[in-house]
Amino acid sequence: MILDTRHLQTLMFLAHAYVPPGEILIGHVDPMEEIYYIHTGQGRMQVGDEIIEVKPGDAVHIPSVNFTN
Repeated sequence: MILDTRHLQTLMFLAHAYVPPGEILIGHVDPMEEIYYIHTGQGRMQVGDEIIEVKPGDAVHIPSVNFTN
């Protein structure tokens, strides 16, 4: 087991996305955590203030954001 409920408290779905070369995904904030697995290609990902280079085989964990007023 790589990740389980000790680490993943709100992972709610699995999705597949394709980003064509030269395109970007608009930054957003979700109330649930996400894990992006890079299958092919390469690029940059920003999580918070950190920007990292990603390539096939990389997995990027994006923690959930708690919305409080």
